[in-house]
Amino acid sequence: MNTIPHMILNYTKLFSFCGLVLLCLGLSQCKPSKEICAEELPPPIEYNHETLINFVENRALGQILDLAKENKKMAFVEFSTEWCLPCQLMHENVYTNKVIANYYNQHFVSCMIDAEKGEGPDMAYLFQVKEFPTLLFLDEKGRVIDKHTGGIGASKFMLFAEEAQKKYEAQLAANAQ
Repeated sequence: MNTIPHMILNYTKLFSFCGLVLLCLGLSQCKPSKEICAEELPPPIEYNHETLINFVENRALGQILDLAKENKKMAFVEFSTEWCLPCQLMHENVYTNKVIANYYNQHFVSCMIDAEKGEGPDMAYLFQVKEFPTLLFLDEKGRVIDKHTGGIGASKFMLFAEEAQKKYEAQLAANAQ
């Protein structure tokens, strides 16, 4: 006999099963793998805006660290990929903020590394980058002062920089003694 509790139990089982199937399908596509054909991936979204942060381009990380040392600044490094939506949102909404750009341009030598091109895979391995974006502040020797993984809004991005700057200054003070 189909009573209300039995019907609810049957619907609960059905929804649980459907939810499990959807979860499995969703998790299998969280991160692209080498086995996925290029035809299956959507084309990357093109950046159609300019950032206000002065990112140094076409330089190896060693050259970025040399520039940071010459200018007595830390290096800010963003690891990203073409397909990374949080990276693209940061480019549109954070790196175009004038206050943030002024602070970063004054205090850091900034660069972007595509984790899938050029020296990017090696650098991503070296710094144990597993998520995108990964944001690093490095001293002149390439030591990580601070690290953040995942997208971040403008106000937290500024706080992240200020905290990294404090850690760096404390490190400099400790080394001077």
